[in-house]
Amino acid sequence: MGIPADTPDVTGATPFMLAMKEGHEDVAQLLIDMDECHESDRNNRLTALHWAVLHGMEKITDQLLTRGYEVDCRDSHGYTPLHLVASTGNMTIAKALLRHKADPGLRTNSQKTPTHIAAQGGNLGFIKLIFQEKPDLNPNLLDRDGRLPLHEAAWSGDRSTVCFLLSRRTTVKPDIFGWLPIHYSILGGNFDVFKLLHESDTDIHAVTKWKTAMIHLAAYMGRNKILEYLLCNGVDVNTKDNRGATPLIYAINGGQVDTADFLIRHNADLRATMIHGHTPIHETAKR
Repeated sequence: MGIPADTPDVTGATPFMLAMKEGHEDVAQLLIDMDECHESDRNNRLTALHWAVLHGMEKITDQLLTRGYEVDCRDSHGYTPLHLVASTGNMTIAKALLRHKADPGLRTNSQKTPTHIAAQGGNLGFIKLIFQEKPDLNPNLLDRDGRLPLHEAAWSGDRSTVCFLLSRRTTVKPDIFGWLPIHYSILGGNFDVFKLLHESDTDIHAVTKWKTAMIHLAAYMGRNKILEYLLCNGVDVNTKDNRGATPLIYAINGGQVDTADFLIRHNADLRATMIHGHTPIHETAKR
């Protein structure tokens, strides 16, 4: 009696999965014809369909779907094949999954929808396709941390994706940490995205639950252009968070020498004291 062709190795990978990983479509096709690709990776519960989607095997994906493989199967993290293609951006596979009724509203274990995943990577084509197929899809679905797809798009720095999501009547609101999409745009570093979100009626003085202001984040990240914009729009150069830290202290802690110099030239207070008594000089001495 021979060894079954779908026997996993010690890592849990079957021959079909290895063929996908190495790009051997002909071997994968042979295993499909033998009906020997139904087992999943026991470590991550990736099905044959997950593997085909992940490695961009369009023909194999289509055959598996035609043979009745579950289109919304999940791996150990709750990812469906549609979540995976939201990351890879393969539009041919995305269309095939949607033709077979993949649900774009399903969530991962961390409550992310495929739109969240696509927004992380700036895959606007995928997002447009999703809303074309499901025009009533809610753009305001939140992940486990209360983030919208708009938060992810702002962080990725993709202006076109941010524009599109705003056009879908996204309600701009903070996540569970009090961060608005505009706060994440500072992390992403795209000034045009930051400016767009401000002009979309976001309060430039909005702070997080720790009273961290946009000027603090910009200072820590060394976003001098954003800092200049904030100061020109009336933000106080000596704004304090809940620890009493000013933007200058954030710049020092972030190792942003040029930004610290910029803030000092714009009248940052060198004697501003945090609640535990530290001044910018103390924070500099710690580094």
